[in-house]
Amino acid sequence: MKKVIYSLFVLLLASCANRVTPTGGEKDVEAPKLLVTIPENKSIHFNSKEIHLHFDENITLNDLQGQFFVSPLMSKLPEVKSNKREVIITLPDDLALNTTYTLNFGKSIVDVHEANPLDNFQYVFSTGDFLDSLKVEGNVAEASTAVALKSITVLVYRKSIDTKEDSIVFRKRPDYFAKSNEKGEFKIDNMAAGEYRLYAVDDKNSNYVCDSSGEEPLAFMDSTIVLPGDEHPILRLSNLEPAAPRFLKALRLDRYSAMISFNKRIDSLVLKNLEGTSWMGLKYSLANRDTFYFYSPDTLSDSLSLLMYDGDKLIDTLLQNLMPPAGVVGTKTRLRINPRQSPASFGPSTAFVFNANHPLQLKLDSAEVVEDSSKAIRLPLQMIDPTTGFFKIDYPWQNGKKYKLTIFPGAIRDIYAITNDTLKLDFLVPTEENMAMLSIKTQNLDSDKNYLLQILSEKFELIREMEINKDSTYTFSYLNTVPIKLRIIEDANRDHRYTYSHFAQKRQPEKVFIYPEPITLRANWELEVVFVAPQ
Repeated sequence: MKKVIYSLFVLLLASCANRVTPTGGEKDVEAPKLLVTIPENKSIHFNSKEIHLHFDENITLNDLQGQFFVSPLMSKLPEVKSNKREVIITLPDDLALNTTYTLNFGKSIVDVHEANPLDNFQYVFSTGDFLDSLKVEGNVAEASTAVALKSITVLVYRKSIDTKEDSIVFRKRPDYFAKSNEKGEFKIDNMAAGEYRLYAVDDKNSNYVCDSSGEEPLAFMDSTIVLPGDEHPILRLSNLEPAAPRFLKALRLDRYSAMISFNKRIDSLVLKNLEGTSWMGLKYSLANRDTFYFYSPDTLSDSLSLLMYDGDKLIDTLLQNLMPPAGVVGTKTRLRINPRQSPASFGPSTAFVFNANHPLQLKLDSAEVVEDSSKAIRLPLQMIDPTTGFFKIDYPWQNGKKYKLTIFPGAIRDIYAITNDTLKLDFLVPTEENMAMLSIKTQNLDSDKNYLLQILSEKFELIREMEINKDSTYTFSYLNTVPIKLRIIEDANRDHRYTYSHFAQKRQPEKVFIYPEPITLRANWELEVVFVAPQ
């Protein structure tokens, strides 16, 4: 395979000008000019009921609801109207004493003809003896992807002796707030000296608090910030992990099996009958442990009546009718076999892995493999985990070879003595010339921590993953030639997945490091990149 070292180039682009027929004058690209404000901008001892802004041309208001906001919040939003060359703001009667207010217009003031906006105009006034002049600037990003987030509400609270201060973001509107821009940046001007708590929330219903329903992602800081100061906070927005597990739904899968899902991870799910005796079926969960599959010793009844525990702590009582899944007709139950990992996708050194929809009996038969129309070979089916129904076929697959694989009826038997139907698969093991190879050299990782090194699609969908715990060079072979992203997750709780924040425990979302540039893989090339984790 050919080899290339990844590097970045700056391309200089030149453009050619084309002659066009004059259109009757240059297009107006100038924003409206503010001529005078009454009262004067940045006034102190402010006691006016109205503010008048006068411009050099006719203006109108655009997207006022999305662009205009006042910090700190007033008892109600001022009334804002436009009249030819004037904007008139009517204020509520109950302005706070000794307070500096900032009216942020964003891009809402535009000229009538070309809609040129007056960018980020602010009108500031104080009801006291002076204008507060301090500010805080920072960034908001999505925690798991580090993508800058627009229109996120940053909430700022003065530190107080409130005994419920830790939950203030869920029950009280802030003292100051701002909205993040397209780059995820936020700035709050005209703040008073003091100590503050900062939060960011995807405020879907614009009520300036985080709703405890869990529908609004939240970011919070581990400590307060002090003004004046030079701290530049970065707020990582994350879904909140629920404080307590809660049952979500149950679904019948077939005559013998059903699925239960919860709102969060359950480390030790225990099922009991209503009288308190242990439920005698079989259950398991995959890595996320928020969804459990369970299998009754006999045919499931049309309803479930179970007590659900996390260890010895009761979660909920399950009393639910079980509807058959959509599309299921009749009572016949089949043993279904699905491919989960194939040498057609991962290369010749990969075992062919399958998964059944029921737990399996330990004894498995064999499969038939035909390589490029040669003589058939019988290969044993090797058990991986009978409870989850995983088994595999090992074989020295060859690059560029075509294979026909057949698992005959009766080769696999589940715990209900149901056997499989015929399964036939035709596949091609790719050659190195058709696939890409990627070598990733990591730097600055902490050898005392666990990490997940991930290859992702442009939409952050997982393609490949590897658990690592030190700096080294890690190689991924047989990759498709598509644009990719690289991510390293600091797996702090070692649960082999990304973990969101937990507000009650003051636990931040797990750290992620994103490789700064997208990467395009090429067939028959080994690409080498150096991934430096920020300190």
